[in-house]
Amino acid sequence: MIAAATGADLEAAALRFGSGAAGAAAFHETPGTLAFVARDGEDVLGWCWGYYWWRLNR
Repeated sequence: MIAAATGADLEAAALRFGSGAAGAAAFHETPGTLAFVARDGEDVLGWCWGYYWWRLNR
């Protein structure tokens, strides 16, 4: 199942696919960020994340 990630989901995904979970909670709490985690039960199968980057059109 793919669902919007919680802080705990991001920590689990960062431990599995990233270099550690140190910034996962901070990322989750930052306005303008979004993340999704794919799970099969307790197993993390994948993740994607991003952020809204406001740009001034000139």
